[in-house]
Amino acid sequence: MGDRAVNETKPLSDSRLRITILGPFTIRLGERTAGPWYRPPAKRLCELVMVSPELRVGREVAQELLFAGLGPAASAKALSRALSLARDALSALGEEVAGRLRADRAHIWFSAEAPLEVDLIAHQEALRLALAMEPGGLRDAALSLALSNDRVLLEDEPYADWALRPRETVELVRQRARLELARDRARGRGRSTPEAVIEAWEACLAHDPTSEEAASSLMRVYSAQGQHPAVSVTYERCRAALEAFGLRASPALDEAQRATMPPAPKLAPADDGHRPRPRPFEDERRLASVLFAEVSGPVGMGRRLDPEELRQVIGGALTAMIAEVEGLGGTVTAVSGAGLVAIFGAPEAHEDDPERAVRAGGRMLSVVGAGGNTPVPAALSVRAGIETGPAMIGYLGAGYGAVGEVVGAAASLQ
Repeated sequence: MGDRAVNETKPLSDSRLRITILGPFTIRLGERTAGPWYRPPAKRLCELVMVSPELRVGREVAQELLFAGLGPAASAKALSRALSLARDALSALGEEVAGRLRADRAHIWFSAEAPLEVDLIAHQEALRLALAMEPGGLRDAALSLALSNDRVLLEDEPYADWALRPRETVELVRQRARLELARDRARGRGRSTPEAVIEAWEACLAHDPTSEEAASSLMRVYSAQGQHPAVSVTYERCRAALEAFGLRASPALDEAQRATMPPAPKLAPADDGHRPRPRPFEDERRLASVLFAEVSGPVGMGRRLDPEELRQVIGGALTAMIAEVEGLGGTVTAVSGAGLVAIFGAPEAHEDDPERAVRAGGRMLSVVGAGGNTPVPAALSVRAGIETGPAMIGYLGAGYGAVGEVVGAAASLQ
């Protein structure tokens, strides 16, 4: 059949053509299914067209993705052959359907002017509409329903490189929907029972174990319920997933883990007649700029250096970073591992605190990247995240710090 001309005006059947991409690939018309597919490239060509924007793919793109091992002339010939075989498979549904797979010198596409139902398009639209709704019970139900379809895109092509990008695109939209559902429930909008909140955050972490937001939120919920073993399991699960990608847990995740674990028992102090020392700062609501920063080095640096040398390298870098914060009027509230948290605007406030925070971050990049005060040469770099917003400033346990969305935003940016 090749690239034969197709009669564009020939009427199609009134039956709706149904295309399944989520799961095993199928094309159905009523009770009939397209096929048999005598050659895998013919089926893959149809799959590629169906996952492409507007059901259209360039010929050169199709040649490169489906026949990468062949030269230009051979891949062009193989593509024409696959197109012919694909039309033969579609002819099982009628010549009208086979004629909808069209081609010219530049593109191959599937005509959508007649009734057509693509499950991928319907799934993405359901997610989009649910995300556009106002937070509440209706959006909770809509997101839950849309996310109930968790089938893998092109399940029968698990090793095809060309299917990875559309698969990742679908998963990104789904993960955004999962996060929004979990955030809604955590804020009391929608199903907000502890069980429903845990279910939502667990779904986020199951599909992305590196999500520090999901891990931190789960640890807080588990801690409130007294499930401290679950706090530890959640932390280790996220930390291990980050390490698998060569990343370290951020200071925010470490801080969340410490804050949600039960405090160690303390012995009652002896009554020596002395009054407790007053706290230098009172809890208050302020506009603050929060800075999260972490030192990172080349992959495998921790294995190449002796622990004492590694401590000198990281310690020297952190010392230089702390000096930059304090030199610009900031307050370091936490140092953990290879990172730190700092506040600009408390306890001492300045009109230009946001600028001071940005300057501190920039100086950190310069001083650490240039070697700074690190006593052992190493190619170090810094990741920094800064956000400004309202926060409650005061004592958290035994330390001074900030609480508010601004803290989570800065940690996420870092």
